[in-house]
Amino acid sequence: MITWFTILVLALVTFLTVYLIYHYPTKQTPIHVKLFVGIGWFTSFIIVTLIPFDVSLALGAEGDEHFLYMCWKVIYWTVFCLCWFFMPILMNYHQAGEFTVLSKLQKALFVYIRYHVILAAVGGALLLYAYIAHGLTLTDITAFLIIISNCWGLILIITLLGYGLVAIPRSWWNYGNLEHALDYVAMKAFFMDEALIEAKYQLDQHVGMIMSLDKQIVKETKLREWYEIMLSICPEESLQHNRAISGYRVDSKEVVNEKKLIKINLDLKKLISNYIRTKCRWEELLKEAFHIQDIVNNKKNPEKKIESAFWSKRAGKLGRSIEVSEWLWFCWINPILARVIALLLYFASIWIIVGESTLFIDTPVAAFPILFEHEYGDEATQILCFFILLYIIVSTYLALFKLKLGGKFGLYAPRLTDPPNLLWCATFMARLVAPLSYNFLLLIKVTDTQFNKVMKNINLIPIFGSGFAMYVPLLLLVFCLMNFFNIHTKIMASLGMSQFSFGDKYDKEKLKEGQALIKKFRAEKERKGVSPSFASNAGYFQRIATGGLEEQKASFVSVRSERRGSARAAPQYEETKKLIPDASETLKKPKRDIYDF
Repeated sequence: MITWFTILVLALVTFLTVYLIYHYPTKQTPIHVKLFVGIGWFTSFIIVTLIPFDVSLALGAEGDEHFLYMCWKVIYWTVFCLCWFFMPILMNYHQAGEFTVLSKLQKALFVYIRYHVILAAVGGALLLYAYIAHGLTLTDITAFLIIISNCWGLILIITLLGYGLVAIPRSWWNYGNLEHALDYVAMKAFFMDEALIEAKYQLDQHVGMIMSLDKQIVKETKLREWYEIMLSICPEESLQHNRAISGYRVDSKEVVNEKKLIKINLDLKKLISNYIRTKCRWEELLKEAFHIQDIVNNKKNPEKKIESAFWSKRAGKLGRSIEVSEWLWFCWINPILARVIALLLYFASIWIIVGESTLFIDTPVAAFPILFEHEYGDEATQILCFFILLYIIVSTYLALFKLKLGGKFGLYAPRLTDPPNLLWCATFMARLVAPLSYNFLLLIKVTDTQFNKVMKNINLIPIFGSGFAMYVPLLLLVFCLMNFFNIHTKIMASLGMSQFSFGDKYDKEKLKEGQALIKKFRAEKERKGVSPSFASNAGYFQRIATGGLEEQKASFVSVRSERRGSARAAPQYEETKKLIPDASETLKKPKRDIYDF
């Protein structure tokens, strides 16, 4: 029967879905995008919720197994259709540079077919093989789709788990050493600073190019209407910057046609989204750096409190007690607790690695299969199952969002995540959750579940059936060792594919420059009491506004040096006449959102 734990988790995932839909999408995100993303997230969470309940039934608990089986079929195929058809097409639709609904839909379908042609070719070959070798019928098509989805998901899951199972315990362990954690943030600051300046420069250049086309487009034409739409989504700060140098800009003589304008609009969408995301990530990084700095600087404070301009003052009768409690927690208890949690997570990761590497052995070898040889009561079994599954899921999705795809995909708060990002996140969450759940059931060796009955025809093509699911996880040990010794990042860098690495190579000089950056922005915020995130960029606009286009790149490089300052001396700051708005204000500037049309 359904226990209080199942009801509690269902309520929590419902609340979590509503919270995510409220907290992450931009205010201009269309209702239909929120609807599809919400359904995608909720059904994915439901799978994670029902797996523990299914396991408890398989181990002897009472419940309506037929009803659960029908629920699994409905949920599985709902998630499948969403993540493999509807959401990818919708994501392509919102990424398209076309200006009409019909043309954007045509482009979305074309991109979808183009990107899935390889998968379709492989699937077609396997379909033909299954027909010839095993007499595949039309009723077996659904089983074939399950096989293809599971194989694709399993390969990606094992790759991602190879990073997540190492990175999560390591991050907790490193947080136990606050000085080391601060160095790591400083390293990230160096790379994030480069990304921010480059994103801003490219956006300004592109907006300037758009403005230079003004005289080339005849008024009262379709192209002119589309051109005005593009101008309406350009950030006001970039428009003002380019107006300031209009006397130095040469109007373009290039002939503009529909195809050219669509390409320009597509690039504009990408550049605006990249700039907003980079600003958001930079602000979050600064907050994290300042927080750790405050803890490190006050660790030996004789007054036993955290003194900082960024920490609220405690007043009242309990004010002093709260200050001491905060100081004890952040400076002493939290680092020690982090190390204890890290050790527990290391043990959990080792158990998972051993279990995944021995799936093909019928006799339980790892700890998790042994734990589930018996039933501990409905609630206890479900709680145990839920937390093990949760750790595996978190490890997988952490790695997915750690991939250095130029910051292109992720969730950015508050309300800074655009439709393509939302749809991408929901799509990959939905694509991975079913293969991950199937792999989890193999890991704990509880295979007599209703979910397994939905997946029972996976052996239709033996080479890609249960044998594939049991032997591919052997690669997990290899991936874990590669990430533990940072070999993966080095290999990707040597192949020129650093966007597929999970981190950056340690460099002492970059560490020093990152420390100087954090020190610089902290001093700026403490002196002026404003958001530090982009104050130094004002100098970039001021200098470029007084020079021609040929001076822009030189000014860009100059500002990069100014932002970093010297790693050997405390940098000094010049007064700035204008501050660039923080990320939360950026989306308020355009008259029209980039995904409105």
